[in-house]
Amino acid sequence: MKDRAVKYLRVSTAKQDEENQRSAIEKFIKEKDWDDVGEYKDHVSAYKDDTKRKNYQNMITDAKQKKFEHIVCFNLDRFSRQPEGDVLDLIKTLRLIYNVEVNAVFGDEWKEAVEVISNLPSLGLIGKQFAEFLEVLIRGVQARQARRESMKISERVLESKKFQKARDEKRIGRPKVPEKVIIKIKKMLKEGAKYKEIKAKVRYQNHKGKWKTPSEPFVSLIRKELKKK
Repeated sequence: MKDRAVKYLRVSTAKQDEENQRSAIEKFIKEKDWDDVGEYKDHVSAYKDDTKRKNYQNMITDAKQKKFEHIVCFNLDRFSRQPEGDVLDLIKTLRLIYNVEVNAVFGDEWKEAVEVISNLPSLGLIGKQFAEFLEVLIRGVQARQARRESMKISERVLESKKFQKARDEKRIGRPKVPEKVIIKIKKMLKEGAKYKEIKAKVRYQNHKGKWKTPSEPFVSLIRKELKKK
C-alpha cells in the first residue's frame, strides 16, 4: 500500500500565483510514488499566528489523526517561519509520535536533520549529547535565516506600500514639466523637429532650481499623444 501525502500551499496574498507551488509539489509526490490524497491552502503571511491559519491547523489535526504519512510543501518557509524552536519541535513531534514526515520540494534539510537527531540517542550518552547540539545548531541557523529573509521581504513590501500611498496622495513623484515647456515641445514636433534639436533649444528649471532638458522618452510620449489627435 502506498504512502499517503497531502500538499500544503501558503501564499501571502490571494493575488499571488500558487500554481508554481502546486505543480512542483505534485511532481515531487509523483516521483516518490505516493498517493496524493488532498490539499491544504492558506492565503496569509507566515508571520501570522498559527491559529490564524485555519487550514494549516486542520492539516496538523488530520496529521495527528494519521490520515496521511507525508506533508509536502514548496519549501520550509512556506510551511512556517514561526520561532525556530517551535517549528523544530512540531516537525519532531509529527515524525516521532505520529509517523508523519514534513517534506519540502526545495531545501529539505529539516527532514534529514530530524531523522539524524532522532537516531543519535540510540548511540548512548555521546549520541544524545550530539543530538542536542545539532538541534541547537539547527534552531540557530536554518529557521533563523528564513525568519530574517522574511523580515527583509516584509520591510520591502511595507516600504513599497508607503511609497504607493504617497504617490496616490501626490505627495511624492516625478516633478511635472512646466506646461509652457510642453507647449513649446509640441509646437516644435508639429514643425518636424527631432529630439536632438528639441534638447538643444528647450531648457527649464526643476523644483530644485536646476536646469534640465526634456528626456527622450518624455518627448516620445508627447509625440505619441499628438499622433493620436
